[in-house]
Parts: sequence; structure tokens; C-alpha cells
Amino acid sequence: MKKKSIYILFLLLVIMVMGFFSVNSKVNEIISAEEVYNELRYEVINNEVKILGYTGTPNEINIPATILNYNVVSIENGAFSNCKTLEKLTMPNSIMSIGNEVFSGCTKLNTINISSSVKVLSYGLFDGCTQLSKINIPSSVNELKSRVFYNCSSLNNIKIPSSVICIRDLVFFGTKEYTNQSNGIVYIDSWAVGYKGEIRNLDIKNGIRGVADNSFWALEGVTSAYIPNSVRVI
Repeated sequence: MKKKSIYILFLLLVIMVMGFFSVNSKVNEIISAEEVYNELRYEVINNEVKILGYTGTPNEINIPATILNYNVVSIENGAFSNCKTLEKLTMPNSIMSIGNEVFSGCTKLNTINISSSVKVLSYGLFDGCTQLSKINIPSSVNELKSRVFYNCSSLNNIKIPSSVICIRDLVFFGTKEYTNQSNGIVYIDSWAVGYKGEIRNLDIKNGIRGVADNSFWALEGVTSAYIPNSVRVI
């Protein structure tokens, strides 16, 4: 009987020790709920830093590649949205994802680089950045979500890398390059992205590589159409 009691106590001790390490492991998964570093609000999850937002009224933000020796890997949804003082932002190539509407409404933003590790430009990313006149889309990007550059009224001479295989609707609507084009099919670099006025002959010009989503939505009265062999994506 005594041996049985000792055995039961031993099992309970083992269970308690295993439980301690299990809980301790889960605690280590989330190191901080939210902290601030050089006006940047961030959190550390699974040994990776996610940028949540900012404090104060910054004119220029330089996101570091590491914080507390952890890699900065993402900028979360709306992190800098409506920051009316922000003019310049630099991000490291360690950043692999940028959330929705991160810079929307940043009306003074005029200088920014996009990490070469990012594959998707998310919904409304630069929506309403009226002072943004140029942008370099890195060759890592393969998709532009809806309204990425919507109403970026100064944005011109846009180059779309060949890595891009999907452009959603209204990505370039309201940009300077879109607005300045005459009636007919609207082209941005090697993509057809919309139309202006009335079109009877929907003839896409040779050399165009893709047609963005809903480019010709609600278009009526078309009597003929031509799609060249250069088009690979519709």
C-alpha cells in the first residue's frame, strides 16, 4: 500500500512539472503585449516584431530591421493611417507583410520605400496619399489589392514589375497618370486598368501584358473587341 502511495505521488509530481513547462512555453510565445520604441508601437509574438502604430506627431519614421534583437517582420492594419504629419518612411527588407490601409490618409507622405520581401500590396495601402508622386514597386510583389493607390493625385510614371500577375479593381483610380489620360482604355505601364468616356471598339493595344479586375465594368455599347496575344492575365 505504501509503495502504491509513493507511485501515485511520483506521477502527480511528473504531471505538475510537465504542466509548468507547458505553461512556461505558452508564455514565451507572446513576450510583450505592446511596447514603444522610437515612437513606434509594437508587439513581439513568437520572437517576431509586428509594428502596430506610432505615438506623437512624427515627420519621418525609420523602421529598424530589429527591435530587442527580434526581426521586424510586419506592419499591421492601419498602423500609420491618417498620420497627417508623416512625410517620409523607411522600412527594412525584413518586413514581409504590410496590412490594409497602413498609410491611407497620410496626406503629406511623399517619400517611402517598400520592402523587397513583400509579395502583396494590401487593400487601400496608400489610399488618399495626395503628395506621393513616385513609387518603386519591388520585383517581389505579385499582387496589388483593390485601391492600393486610390486617389494618389500626384502619382505619375508608374512602373509595374513583371512579377505582378494580379491587379484588383480601382488600384490606380484617381492617380495623376490615370486622370491625365484621354478618353478610351486607360493604361498603366503594361496593364489595362480601366476606361474613360464611351468606347465602341474595345481594342487593347499590342504589348499589353494584363487586364486588371473590373477594368471594363458597366461598359455598354461595345461593338467589337480585340485582345492581343501579349495579354497573359485577365
